[in-house]
Formats: sequence, C-alpha cells, structure tokens
Amino acid sequence: MSAPHFVPVATHPELAGHRSLFLDLLGHGLSDRPPDFGYPLEEHAATLATALDHAGVRAADVVAHSMGGGLAVVLAHHRPELVGRLVLVEANLEPSPAPKAGGSGINTYTEARFLASGLAETLDQVGPQWDAGSLTAAGVRALTVPNAGHNVMLDNPEAFARVTAASVTGRARPC
Repeated sequence: MSAPHFVPVATHPELAGHRSLFLDLLGHGLSDRPPDFGYPLEEHAATLATALDHAGVRAADVVAHSMGGGLAVVLAHHRPELVGRLVLVEANLEPSPAPKAGGSGINTYTEARFLASGLAETLDQVGPQWDAGSLTAAGVRALTVPNAGHNVMLDNPEAFARVTAASVTGRARPC
C-alpha cells in the first residue's frame, strides 16, 4: 500500500496540527526496487531511521500498515528515541524465527515462495483469524474499523481517520 492512500487520514480535521511524513518502503508502493538493497525488516528500519534523523524527528507517532507494522516494531526496538507511539494497522507481529513450534513461520518465506504458496500455507496452519488476545492481555489497545478489510484506509477512510486520530491523541472514540 503506497503512502498516497494515507493522505485522506493525515489531512483529516481530527489530525489537524500533526506533521505527517509519508514513506514508501524501498521496492513497495511507488518506490523503486534497488537491486543492492537486502529487504529484511532491519534494513528497512535503518532506512526509515535515516529519514527520521534527516527530518529531525524524535518520539514520532508511527502509523504503519501491513508489513510496515513489523518494520515499525523493529524501528522502535533499535531506535526507541524515534518512536513515541505505535499505531499498527493490520500488522504481522510474529517474530522471526517463530519462537515455538506451531508458529506460522510467515517471516521465513522468500517473496517468490510467499506469492506462490506461502499465504495459503500460512492460513492453513494458523486459521483465518490470528489471535490478538495475548496482545490485549499485555495492555495493547486493539480498535476495530467497521466495514473494512486489510486496506482499511481505502475501505472506510472516514472511520479509519477517526480511529487513527484517537490512537495518536490517546482519546478513544467509537466509530
């Protein structure tokens, strides 16, 4: 999902006064795919850290979608001063390698293998809904955007903007 899909959220009136920086991951969205880039989350996190350093950003509210969620967690782990709050949207939060037998192993697939068979294999192994109960038990707030699937910013942009605003301001509001 490329950064332009987040523009309606970032320009929503409830987020007025917040500076927004949009970054496509290298080789994703609208960004080129450099052949000399390795593409693990750690390399993407280092690139993101460089961009935030260059922009003079500290304690950012990082809103990250899909694979970007895993990247945001790596960024927060390696450069905690850069991240104030994480808003993870449809993120894969399984560590790599999986810490125990029975993990999906989704992070071990190459891109080609995941596209060919990995998604189906993963869903066969873990089921269609991944359990977020352990996150909630650890104090993570999980909010649902109604009438939306994986591409929530396209499926229901108004509700997604409200949930995002509530997440970065700390004020929970129903959709």
